Amino acid sequence: MGIESSQALQYMKRVAEAVEKGNEVLEILGYLGGITDSNSFINHALNAIFFQLSENNNSPYSINKAHDKWDYAINYCESLIEQGLTKNDCATLSSDGLDYLSRLYPDVYLLIEDNVYDQLSENVHEAVSSRIESKEVAYQFIIEELEAASMGNEEAQAFVAESHLSFEEIQGSMANSSSLVDGADGPQQTLTRLIMNLNLDMTYATRIRIRVVKKITADWFQDDTNRKDIDWDDIF
Repeated sequence: MGIESSQALQYMKRVAEAVEKGNEVLEILGYLGGITDSNSFINHALNAIFFQLSENNNSPYSINKAHDKWDYAINYCESLIEQGLTKNDCATLSSDGLDYLSRLYPDVYLLIEDNVYDQLSENVHEAVSSRIESKEVAYQFIIEELEAASMGNEEAQAFVAESHLSFEEIQGSMANSSSLVDGADGPQQTLTRLIMNLNLDMTYATRIRIRVVKKITADWFQDDTNRKDIDWDDIF
Protein backbone atom coordinates (compact mmCIF):
# COMPACT_ATOMS: atom_id res chain seq x y z
CA MET A 1 0.00 0.00 0.00
CA GLY A 2 1.30 3.46 -0.86
CA ILE A 3 1.87 6.45 1.35
CA GLU A 4 -1.20 7.64 3.25
CA SER A 5 -2.88 10.66 1.67
CA SER A 6 -2.41 12.76 4.79
CA GLN A 7 1.36 12.58 4.35
CA ALA A 8 1.22 14.79 1.27
CA LEU A 9 0.83 17.90 3.42
CA GLN A 10 3.58 16.68 5.75
CA TYR A 11 6.04 16.42 2.89
CA MET A 12 5.05 19.82 1.56
CA LYS A 13 5.67 21.32 4.99
CA ARG A 14 9.08 19.65 5.11
CA VAL A 15 9.98 21.20 1.79
CA ALA A 16 8.72 24.58 2.98
CA GLU A 17 10.74 24.35 6.20
CA ALA A 18 13.90 23.38 4.36
CA VAL A 19 14.02 26.38 2.06
CA GLU A 20 13.80 30.13 2.51
CA LYS A 21 10.47 31.28 3.93
CA GLY A 22 8.30 33.76 2.11
CA ASN A 23 5.63 32.45 -0.25
CA GLU A 24 3.92 29.16 0.59
CA VAL A 25 2.32 28.77 -2.82
CA LEU A 26 5.76 28.71 -4.45
CA GLU A 27 6.89 26.06 -1.95
CA ILE A 28 3.93 23.89 -2.92
CA LEU A 29 4.51 24.39 -6.64
CA GLY A 30 8.18 23.55 -6.23
CA TYR A 31 7.34 20.41 -4.28
CA LEU A 32 4.82 19.28 -6.87
CA GLY A 33 7.30 19.98 -9.65
CA GLY A 34 9.72 17.62 -7.97
CA ILE A 35 7.30 14.78 -7.41
CA THR A 36 5.55 14.75 -10.82
CA ASP A 37 6.86 13.18 -14.01
CA SER A 38 9.25 15.69 -15.59
CA ASN A 39 7.86 14.91 -19.06
CA SER A 40 4.21 15.36 -18.11
CA PHE A 41 1.93 18.24 -19.06
CA ILE A 42 1.28 18.98 -15.38
CA ASN A 43 5.00 19.25 -14.65
CA HIS A 44 5.51 21.71 -17.50
CA ALA A 45 2.54 23.71 -16.24
CA LEU A 46 3.86 23.76 -12.67
CA ASN A 47 7.23 24.97 -13.91
CA ALA A 48 5.68 27.72 -16.05
CA ILE A 49 3.33 28.99 -13.34
CA PHE A 50 6.04 28.83 -10.67
CA PHE A 51 8.27 31.21 -12.60
CA GLN A 52 5.34 33.32 -13.76
CA LEU A 53 4.42 33.96 -10.13
CA SER A 54 8.07 34.47 -9.20
CA GLU A 55 8.35 37.27 -11.74
CA ASN A 56 5.24 38.96 -10.42
CA ASN A 57 5.95 42.36 -8.91
CA ASN A 58 4.43 41.22 -5.63
CA SER A 59 6.73 38.23 -5.30
CA PRO A 60 9.37 38.38 -2.55
CA TYR A 61 11.75 36.42 -4.77
CA SER A 62 14.19 37.51 -7.42
CA ILE A 63 14.27 35.22 -10.47
CA ASN A 64 17.64 33.81 -9.33
CA LYS A 65 16.23 32.92 -5.94
CA ALA A 66 13.23 31.37 -7.67
CA HIS A 67 15.51 29.13 -9.72
CA ASP A 68 17.36 28.13 -6.54
CA LYS A 69 14.08 27.37 -4.83
CA TRP A 70 12.78 25.27 -7.73
CA ASP A 71 16.05 23.35 -8.00
CA TYR A 72 16.06 22.68 -4.27
CA ALA A 73 12.54 21.31 -4.34
CA ILE A 74 13.40 19.06 -7.30
CA ASN A 75 16.51 17.73 -5.56
CA TYR A 76 14.64 17.26 -2.30
CA CYS A 77 11.93 15.21 -3.94
CA GLU A 78 14.48 13.17 -5.87
CA SER A 79 16.10 12.26 -2.56
CA LEU A 80 12.70 11.09 -1.28
CA ILE A 81 12.32 8.89 -4.34
CA GLU A 82 15.79 7.47 -3.80
CA GLN A 83 14.76 6.58 -0.27
CA GLY A 84 12.14 4.21 -1.60
CA LEU A 85 9.04 6.12 -2.77
CA THR A 86 7.29 4.14 -5.49
CA LYS A 87 5.54 5.56 -8.56
CA ASN A 88 2.24 4.92 -6.79
CA ASP A 89 3.49 6.89 -3.79
CA CYS A 90 4.45 9.78 -6.05
CA ALA A 91 1.08 9.65 -7.80
CA THR A 92 -0.69 9.79 -4.43
CA LEU A 93 1.40 12.70 -3.26
CA SER A 94 0.90 14.55 -6.55
CA SER A 95 -2.85 14.06 -6.47
CA ASP A 96 -3.19 15.15 -2.87
CA GLY A 97 -0.79 18.03 -3.38
CA LEU A 98 -2.84 19.36 -6.30
CA ASP A 99 -6.03 18.94 -4.30
CA TYR A 100 -4.45 20.87 -1.41
CA LEU A 101 -3.33 23.60 -3.81
CA SER A 102 -6.79 23.85 -5.39
CA ARG A 103 -8.35 24.45 -1.97
CA LEU A 104 -5.81 26.94 -0.64
CA TYR A 105 -5.01 28.76 -3.89
CA PRO A 106 -7.88 28.18 -6.36
CA ASP A 107 -6.71 31.01 -8.64
CA VAL A 108 -3.25 29.46 -8.95
CA TYR A 109 -4.77 26.04 -9.55
CA LEU A 110 -6.87 27.48 -12.39
CA LEU A 111 -3.70 28.95 -13.94
CA ILE A 112 -2.11 25.49 -13.89
CA GLU A 113 -5.23 23.86 -15.29
CA ASP A 114 -5.43 26.46 -18.06
CA ASN A 115 -1.76 25.91 -18.93
CA VAL A 116 -2.30 22.16 -19.21
CA TYR A 117 -5.26 22.67 -21.54
CA ASP A 118 -3.21 25.07 -23.63
CA GLN A 119 -0.54 22.41 -24.04
CA LEU A 120 -3.07 19.70 -24.87
CA SER A 121 -5.01 21.86 -27.30
CA GLU A 122 -1.82 23.00 -29.05
CA ASN A 123 -0.76 19.39 -29.62
CA VAL A 124 -4.19 18.52 -30.98
CA HIS A 125 -4.26 21.72 -33.04
CA GLU A 126 -0.98 20.86 -34.77
CA ALA A 127 -2.34 17.50 -35.88
CA VAL A 128 -5.70 18.90 -37.01
CA SER A 129 -4.12 21.87 -38.78
CA SER A 130 -1.93 19.56 -40.86
CA ARG A 131 -5.15 18.13 -42.36
CA ILE A 132 -6.41 21.51 -43.61
CA GLU A 133 -4.98 22.69 -46.92
CA SER A 134 -7.28 25.50 -47.98
CA LYS A 135 -9.42 28.32 -46.64
CA GLU A 136 -12.54 26.58 -47.97
CA VAL A 137 -11.79 23.40 -46.00
CA ALA A 138 -11.02 25.47 -42.91
CA TYR A 139 -14.32 27.34 -43.22
CA GLN A 140 -16.33 24.13 -43.68
CA PHE A 141 -14.56 22.55 -40.71
CA ILE A 142 -15.33 25.58 -38.52
CA ILE A 143 -19.03 25.82 -39.37
CA GLU A 144 -19.49 22.07 -38.83
CA GLU A 145 -17.87 22.40 -35.42
CA LEU A 146 -20.14 25.34 -34.66
CA GLU A 147 -23.23 23.39 -35.65
CA ALA A 148 -22.21 20.53 -33.37
CA ALA A 149 -21.39 22.99 -30.57
CA SER A 150 -24.84 24.60 -30.91
CA MET A 151 -26.27 21.32 -29.62
CA GLY A 152 -23.76 21.05 -26.77
CA ASN A 153 -23.45 22.37 -23.23
CA GLU A 154 -23.59 26.02 -22.14
CA GLU A 155 -19.90 26.57 -22.78
CA ALA A 156 -20.21 25.20 -26.32
CA GLN A 157 -23.28 27.31 -27.05
CA ALA A 158 -21.54 30.42 -25.75
CA PHE A 159 -18.71 29.66 -28.16
CA VAL A 160 -21.21 29.59 -31.04
CA ALA A 161 -22.66 32.94 -29.96
CA GLU A 162 -19.17 34.46 -29.93
CA SER A 163 -18.60 33.45 -33.55
CA HIS A 164 -21.22 35.94 -34.79
CA LEU A 165 -22.33 33.50 -37.48
CA SER A 166 -26.08 33.13 -37.84
CA PHE A 167 -27.89 29.85 -37.26
CA GLU A 168 -28.82 29.81 -40.95
CA GLU A 169 -25.13 29.91 -41.90
CA ILE A 170 -24.17 26.89 -39.82
CA GLN A 171 -27.39 24.86 -39.97
CA GLY A 172 -27.03 21.73 -42.10
CA SER A 173 -23.27 22.13 -42.51
CA MET A 174 -22.54 18.66 -41.12
CA ALA A 175 -24.93 17.09 -43.61
CA ASN A 176 -23.14 18.93 -46.43
CA SER A 177 -19.67 17.82 -45.40
CA SER A 178 -17.06 16.29 -47.70
CA SER A 179 -14.24 13.77 -47.36
CA LEU A 180 -11.78 16.68 -47.23
CA VAL A 181 -13.34 17.66 -43.91
CA ASP A 182 -14.99 14.55 -42.50
CA GLY A 183 -13.04 11.76 -44.20
CA ALA A 184 -10.93 9.29 -42.23
CA ASP A 185 -7.86 11.51 -42.60
CA GLY A 186 -9.74 14.81 -42.51
CA PRO A 187 -9.55 17.41 -39.74
CA GLN A 188 -12.94 16.49 -38.23
CA GLN A 189 -12.17 12.82 -37.65
CA THR A 190 -8.63 13.66 -36.57
CA LEU A 191 -9.95 16.05 -33.93
CA THR A 192 -12.55 13.58 -32.67
CA ARG A 193 -10.06 10.72 -32.54
CA LEU A 194 -7.39 12.69 -30.65
CA ILE A 195 -9.85 14.03 -28.09
CA MET A 196 -11.26 10.56 -27.47
CA ASN A 197 -7.73 9.31 -26.86
CA LEU A 198 -7.29 11.90 -24.10
CA ASN A 199 -9.99 10.15 -22.04
CA LEU A 200 -11.39 13.44 -20.73
CA ASP A 201 -14.89 13.92 -19.41
CA MET A 202 -17.33 15.82 -21.62
CA THR A 203 -16.73 19.21 -20.00
CA TYR A 204 -12.97 19.14 -20.49
CA ALA A 205 -13.21 17.51 -23.92
CA THR A 206 -15.47 20.39 -24.99
CA ARG A 207 -12.95 22.95 -23.77
CA ILE A 208 -10.13 21.34 -25.74
CA ARG A 209 -12.30 21.16 -28.85
CA ILE A 210 -13.29 24.82 -28.57
CA ARG A 211 -9.66 25.89 -28.16
CA VAL A 212 -8.63 23.93 -31.23
CA VAL A 213 -11.39 25.44 -33.38
CA LYS A 214 -10.44 28.93 -32.17
CA LYS A 215 -6.82 28.26 -33.14
CA ILE A 216 -7.86 27.05 -36.61
CA THR A 217 -10.01 30.16 -37.01
CA ALA A 218 -7.08 32.36 -36.04
CA ASP A 219 -4.77 30.48 -38.43
CA TRP A 220 -6.93 31.10 -41.46
CA PHE A 221 -9.15 34.09 -40.83
CA GLN A 222 -7.85 36.47 -38.20
CA ASP A 223 -5.41 39.16 -39.20
CA ASP A 224 -2.30 40.24 -37.33
CA THR A 225 -4.33 42.39 -34.94
CA ASN A 226 -6.11 39.25 -33.71
CA ARG A 227 -9.45 41.03 -33.67
CA LYS A 228 -12.26 39.14 -32.00
CA ASP A 229 -14.86 39.77 -34.68
CA ILE A 230 -14.37 38.19 -38.06
CA ASP A 231 -16.29 39.61 -40.98
CA TRP A 232 -17.10 36.41 -42.80
CA ASP A 233 -18.76 38.37 -45.62
CA ASP A 234 -15.38 39.86 -46.47
CA ILE A 235 -13.91 36.38 -46.70
CA PHE A 236 -16.52 34.52 -48.74
